[in-house]
Amino acid sequence: MKKLILLFLGVGLTLFSNVPIVKINITAPSYIEIINATIYDSIIESGKFKIYLQEELEKLYKELRLQDLLSNKNLILKESKQPIINFDVVIKNLQIKEEKIKKDYIVNNESGDYIRVGEKYIKVQKGIYYSYDANTSRYIPSKEGYYIKGYDGKFYTFNDFYTKFSHEKIVYKVSGKVYYNLFGYANGSFSFSKEIKKRWYKWDETILKALKKENSQIEILKYIASVIKSNILENIKNAYKLEGLIYDLKKDRVILNIGKKDGVLPGTVFTITENKGQIVIRNVENNYSEAEFYYLKNIQK
Repeated sequence: MKKLILLFLGVGLTLFSNVPIVKINITAPSYIEIINATIYDSIIESGKFKIYLQEELEKLYKELRLQDLLSNKNLILKESKQPIINFDVVIKNLQIKEEKIKKDYIVNNESGDYIRVGEKYIKVQKGIYYSYDANTSRYIPSKEGYYIKGYDGKFYTFNDFYTKFSHEKIVYKVSGKVYYNLFGYANGSFSFSKEIKKRWYKWDETILKALKKENSQIEILKYIASVIKSNILENIKNAYKLEGLIYDLKKDRVILNIGKKDGVLPGTVFTITENKGQIVIRNVENNYSEAEFYYLKNIQK
């Protein structure tokens, strides 16, 4: 039996770690339900990890079978489980402030007769557009033109038209910092900051009037959720690419060329290339680890 295993190991097989199970711990000052759901989504979408749930613990304990290399008999070895990895997320300095902004103009691309140039608003001759003729150094009326003429006699490029309408715009200013640590695989922090509209006005051409619009604080939560999700997802997508080689056999244990510095944990299950079998880590040192086979396919032809 030992001789056959040594022959099996002699080709330097590559190992790929199985999908680990993650337990998420979140510390946040408020809106914990939204943030919690967001981080769970990030973990699931990454495709790299499974989520730890109490009611599914029984799924972690399975009968592990070893196929005898000399026959088709299946031998039950022992029960094993994949180690639980803690994913700690801490949200600090979360601030949500309201700010009121006085406005004298409103976007109106239907019938507005002002354009914005820097911080100024210029009244223009709406409906007549111009192109610049470099040969004559003149502005020529053109339907495909990018210029419009102001009542001050100057020509301007523009993005939007505006209508005079004095009003007050209210925005939320949201900021904070997220610290995360996916033990052994990914850790770091990132800040977020954004201005989100709370109350504003939008021009309605059908009634030639500006209508008031409002957002609830749920928009803040959506933003915080999206920024946390995108940042964490980006950072953990490349996490957990553990690969190693079997390079020795010590008594009845397999020696791998990866260890603590690579993020290997006791109980981690590795699959041998081409699904030839599986091993489970029993002891971990800094530069190497010891494992034992608990499943091998019959490779005899």
